[in-house]
Amino acid sequence: MWNKTAGKTKACLVAALALSITLSQPSLAQAATKAKTKAKPKTAVTAKAATVLSASDLRMVNFVDSTMKTMRAKAPVGVQPGTWNDSGACWRCDAGPALALASVSALTQDPVRRAEAETILDAELRTHRQTNGSFGTTPAGSDIDTMFFANTLGVSALLLKPSMDAAKYGDWSAAVAKAADFLIANGNLAWYTNGNITIGNALTMALAYRLTGNAKYSKAYETAITFAVSPPQSRWPGRGLVYTTRGVRTDGLDSSGYFTEEGSGKVGWDPEYTMVQMDHLSVLYLMNGDVRVRGYLNVLANQMDSRISKATYFLDTSGGTRRPQMGRLFPFDTGAWSVMANLGGRADLQPYLEGQANMYMKAYASGDGDRLRAAFGWTVASVLMSDPANVTLR
Repeated sequence: MWNKTAGKTKACLVAALALSITLSQPSLAQAATKAKTKAKPKTAVTAKAATVLSASDLRMVNFVDSTMKTMRAKAPVGVQPGTWNDSGACWRCDAGPALALASVSALTQDPVRRAEAETILDAELRTHRQTNGSFGTTPAGSDIDTMFFANTLGVSALLLKPSMDAAKYGDWSAAVAKAADFLIANGNLAWYTNGNITIGNALTMALAYRLTGNAKYSKAYETAITFAVSPPQSRWPGRGLVYTTRGVRTDGLDSSGYFTEEGSGKVGWDPEYTMVQMDHLSVLYLMNGDVRVRGYLNVLANQMDSRISKATYFLDTSGGTRRPQMGRLFPFDTGAWSVMANLGGRADLQPYLEGQANMYMKAYASGDGDRLRAAFGWTVASVLMSDPANVTLR
């Protein structure tokens, strides 16, 4: 299973994974027809109403339902909601399935999936919310846990806002805002932990602004994203966004590069953690439409392109600063391609979305592993939110 969590010291061991990528995308979903009869669109059956879905959305809904069914069946009996088989190493990763459920609930307007998502996230809040605004397992909290969980909670709140209880929405929004306040007071917006963390901090600020409308978080977002791209080199030499090819276009289409990650005393490019950076940037672009963020996505995608097999959709992570093993392959399961192809003007990526989905839908099916559970939520959310027809999810 894949057990990886992004962060300076929170990375979990990644177990070997060998997948046989043999799935093919089903044909477009349609009702059975007879001669001279019209095809009827399929629907997702919910506890509230039958919602007409596109073939791709229906496939994602079925994937989430199937994966969640497996996870529930394997979960220990009589434990807190959001405790899964092999839980324990990364509590914030255990909240990932709630984000997947929130995404599907927002799409289908289903109160049953919404209720399960809320139950999981409320349980994590009760257990890990600290009085100083942070999240963690101790009263002092953890800055990395705070950022990651605040982002999961914040995106879930935005997805569920139209249907959730107003008091609960207010509580979740306040929790994200207090998490942002903690990160600001803790100095995280001026501390270059690693690229994925600095971008994640910017996402927390953007979510706090989107949820509360408080202008101080808009200012904090500008501080965070500027620092992630170009931290003071006198204090953080070699850190930030590094270009390996610098073009002239402002949208980054003719440039390549990466946000630095540090490991084993080296600062540079780590392909696997660049994928985490792309996860954060994708959701950030969905949240605020910042054209700079779209440009950074292009730069990172161009840097990664030659490392991704278009047959297996595995990423060659060889020689990374944090994953230095040569010949190591890792599933390229970020939803960033979907965001870029559907909303970012990257039509060249569209032909690869089906094959990539075949890969991660098969790989996620077990529901086991901290890294898998975290990625499950972010991938489902970004893919569904990026569908041009799902404007209400954004």
